[in-house]
Amino acid sequence: STLQNPVVTYTATGVHDVTLVATNSCASNVPMTKPLYIEVVTPGKFYSRTNGDWDVSSTWSSVCGGAAGSVPGAGDNVTICTGHTVTVKNLTAVINNVHVDGTLNIGKSGTSAGTLTATGNVTVPSGTINIGVDNTAYWGKLNSQGNCIISNTTGTINVNTPNNAALLSKLHVGTSSTLSISGGNLLLGTTTDNWG
Repeated sequence: STLQNPVVTYTATGVHDVTLVATNSCASNVPMTKPLYIEVVTPGKFYSRTNGDWDVSSTWSSVCGGAAGSVPGAGDNVTICTGHTVTVKNLTAVINNVHVDGTLNIGKSGTSAGTLTATGNVTVPSGTINIGVDNTAYWGKLNSQGNCIISNTTGTINVNTPNNAALLSKLHVGTSSTLSISGGNLLLGTTTDNWG
């Protein structure tokens, strides 16, 4: 590229070399190559396999109902399976998409703050997201940078008590679905806040 600050998009997974050639008005420099410098990976798929905390590997599997795996990270896609409750507490978790058929609790009783940021979509077709659990959670926050979709008649998002918030870039609520704000905060059209 002849751009001053070029951007390169890698479309193939794997480990890639990076070559830089710097040029000025006098001459072209010798190319410099960093072998195996960039790794491109496909997002992982994680399924809850039991009730548990987000940051515990035994909570997750690479298949629904499978053996224990690792903890999901940035860029990964997550499904909370029917009958499972997963809790985000004492941490900030960043993922790509989350699909909730079970229960996702963000923040926990007392002072166990929790934040979940989805850089993609949050989909709640038949499950429940509780932001602030037991009406006593402290600083529970859901940040959806894509679409937040509550569909079907049993999809529910509850934002409980002050100091808890849902920051949603876009919100889609289906017929007979539930969005409950009980003293918490709902900020639409934004993924940033000024209160905490």
